[in-house]
Amino acid sequence: MNAGGSDPGAMSSETTSMTLILLALLVGAVSVLTPCILPLLPTILAFSTGEGRRRVWGLVVGIEISFIGISLLLTGALQALGLPPRTQEVVAAIVIGLFGITLLVPPLERRFQQSVSNLVSRLPQRRARENEGFWGGLLGGLSLGLVWAPCAGPLLASVTAAANTNGFTTQTVFVTLAYGVGMFFPLLAVLIGGRRLGMKLRQVTGGGSRVLAPMGVLLLATAVLIGSGQLTTITKTIADRIQLTSTPTRALEKQALDEANGTSTVTEGVAAPKFAGISQWYNTEDGKPLTIAGLKGKVVLIDFWTYSCINCLRTLPYLKAWHDRYEDDGLVIVGVHTPEFAFEKDTKNVGKAIEKLDVTWPVALDPDYATWENYDNRAWPAEYLINREGDVVATKEGEGGYDTTEQEIRELLGLEAGNSDDLAASTTQAMAGPDGPTTPELYIGYDRRGFNDRSQQVGGGDIVHDAVATYQAPGPATQQYGLAADEYTLVGPWKVEGSRATAAGPGAHIVLRYTGKDVFMVAGSDAGAGELRPTFAKGKPDQAVIPVVDQQLYTLRTGDPDRTGVVDTVVQQGTSVYTYTFG
Repeated sequence: MNAGGSDPGAMSSETTSMTLILLALLVGAVSVLTPCILPLLPTILAFSTGEGRRRVWGLVVGIEISFIGISLLLTGALQALGLPPRTQEVVAAIVIGLFGITLLVPPLERRFQQSVSNLVSRLPQRRARENEGFWGGLLGGLSLGLVWAPCAGPLLASVTAAANTNGFTTQTVFVTLAYGVGMFFPLLAVLIGGRRLGMKLRQVTGGGSRVLAPMGVLLLATAVLIGSGQLTTITKTIADRIQLTSTPTRALEKQALDEANGTSTVTEGVAAPKFAGISQWYNTEDGKPLTIAGLKGKVVLIDFWTYSCINCLRTLPYLKAWHDRYEDDGLVIVGVHTPEFAFEKDTKNVGKAIEKLDVTWPVALDPDYATWENYDNRAWPAEYLINREGDVVATKEGEGGYDTTEQEIRELLGLEAGNSDDLAASTTQAMAGPDGPTTPELYIGYDRRGFNDRSQQVGGGDIVHDAVATYQAPGPATQQYGLAADEYTLVGPWKVEGSRATAAGPGAHIVLRYTGKDVFMVAGSDAGAGELRPTFAKGKPDQAVIPVVDQQLYTLRTGDPDRTGVVDTVVQQGTSVYTYTFG
């Protein structure tokens, strides 16, 4: 869960923004040729063959308007209303299906054309007939833009994720607009060529009346593909056949996103940002909120964490040692609990975890990332050390460097520098971190599948969103289920959702090929009672049966001397799996 990077200043932040904007222009320009868009081009060309020289312009403008609007607004609205992520695709399928039905039923087609004419008649009459094609194309383009957004690639997916978790920013708007500008002219060129072909077909078919039904069938077929989720299968097939990823600029996108997801811009010498959006305070007098202004005169260590994060849990013993040793000298530790998963927003869950983990210093629950954004934070865990005047004097992302942090705390408190043997960090009994290469964190829900460009298999192929499906392993058990390093597969009945996969019946299990001496799983049960039964190809798990009560981190195995292997975990019906982490 640690997402550390290099230290950027204000200038590097501006450079990163410009890099993303320029990259968005490039990605938008080539998006017309990506596998995800290719299956849609026949449908888009079908819309472009209507009457009026400006129909193509209307179609492109409509796609641009709805694409940009959807990317910036609909995702946030879906989250606010609690609707499933596939709502966008379902709406697109319905709209395109209605257009298909309109073309198949002559009375409806005539009524649609009459409605467009009525709309145009309300406009200034100058060149109205010439503009009729524009408005017809605009209406078609507005529906097609709905389905363009899911094909935008990892760059726009990251913008959508930012809108979901951290709110909209100026950079979000500019990057999305740049993508739209980039795709405008290539799309226009494709449609101009397609319209010329369509006009020739209209001449051959007596004005085009005989092609309305085939166009309607094509639109209905596209609607079915989108609504059923089969467009993803077609995209994958095309990508596999021609050896393309979802976008030809994937490597460039990844590089830019790595830069964009670097360290916080809150650096030394900056006044500490305020706490904001806190839904509940723990371990304060009567639950009263703390403020940065009210903490002046104290040395403050702000720790961003979340209770299911293994990196954060390994940091807690050091925080506990500093709190015990230096609280009377004027140190105040404030844990800002910013959740990665929805269950970590629940005040009862957080309160229970704080008590179980013996966290006795103040903790602020930051469910909507408001304080996280104020600090421009990028990682769990992350520490910000603040002096008595309220200025940030040191920052750190991830684990490690505890001796250095403690020396900085002692200096701010006016204490003598301690020998390494005298420091609380040196005598702390903490869970050991990785001592070699490990599998990166693996997310099981579809929202972050393939996160950071990692290949993951689910049942040997595609997944079904938000519905129960039965998955088959991509290979036999005797051959490690056909899994490459750092891959997993679901087997049996599962319901895969945005952030998790839930066992939907007997025989559900998940198989992982991993690297690391420690294997952990974030799991939970909505009913409050579940079970995990891990089996390792080599050696034994720490527990043959792991009861799942709370939604939290569970240990499958620690201290694996081989560091590599396969673990097959039977998951009881109703138990959800969120992520694997490693040590």
